[in-house]
Amino acid sequence: MLSLRPINMVAMGSRRSMSTGFSLEPSMVMQTIAPRVQSFLSSYSQREDDIDGDATFSPYSAKSNLDARGTSEVSGEDLAKWETPHLPLLTRKQLKMSLIEIARRQAHKKGVVKKRGEAAILVPIVAVEGVPSLLLTRRSSTLSTHASQISFPGGYVDEADSSGPFDDKLINASLREMQEELNFGIIELNGVSYGGRHDSRTDVEKPPFMSILGVTRPIPQFSGSMVTPVIASINYDLHAEFIDAIFPGNESEVDWIFSVAISDLAKNETTMPLRRFGKCDGSEVKGDHTILGPAYPVPKSDKKREGDVIWGLTAVVIRSLLRKVFKPALEGICVGSKPKL
Repeated sequence: MLSLRPINMVAMGSRRSMSTGFSLEPSMVMQTIAPRVQSFLSSYSQREDDIDGDATFSPYSAKSNLDARGTSEVSGEDLAKWETPHLPLLTRKQLKMSLIEIARRQAHKKGVVKKRGEAAILVPIVAVEGVPSLLLTRRSSTLSTHASQISFPGGYVDEADSSGPFDDKLINASLREMQEELNFGIIELNGVSYGGRHDSRTDVEKPPFMSILGVTRPIPQFSGSMVTPVIASINYDLHAEFIDAIFPGNESEVDWIFSVAISDLAKNETTMPLRRFGKCDGSEVKGDHTILGPAYPVPKSDKKREGDVIWGLTAVVIRSLLRKVFKPALEGICVGSKPKL
């Protein structure tokens, strides 16, 4: 349980005008939280529970699943490709499990699995009416993959992502995908900054709309592709009723853009079977070998559908970030009327 202290919600006197008739105000909440998040991401040092612990799924994993799936089959060379010098979201055991499961599924499909390149997702932290929250989307029901699933903006790296604006193609890809999916122009909202190496503000007297805070280690997708989470802060305080106006969304890619308070995610975590560790045909494994992963409810809304839930890769990312970054970064901060974490 965190002990919280009050801070001011919004920095007054500096406003970002919008053509829709409202203004965005720089957020004192994010000015306090963002440097802390950045510090936790950049100062990672490997701990024992990152190797053998179960920091992401414990105590939910089945008692025998690790031994049953032969985690020793993954070579050190294979692991080294994934163990970059960044904050890990999976323990080494979980990474081995994932790689073995991917190989098992690919073998079952007899080589017809098409492996695509690297991918990146953007995890936007935002103060919604002063409350630290995450911005999420529901993918369009017409998409051929992951239709109607709750996710962070993201996608595969394109060739153009290697040429800017940053020198990191994964960060470029995550920003491009966010703008494409949410259908907004980041330059029009005063640009983005990253570690002092890039600043696309059109008004240097005001904060950039977004700041890149760091990245984590990649985690495997079903295809075997590396998915790297990019963590960013939206530096202006948003009001829930204005989210649709700021981010109208690309209806061919997403049909709902919404926020969830970080405190609600911490309080309402539950579990559900992870399909990535199911049978080859995608059906659920039951009994001692069932592997339960994190899941989170979606907030009430007239856009919410029956069955909407945050699960799978998105929930795995959230759960580990909650424990390793967000909770410690929010230590001592009181925001809005939300309960303690």
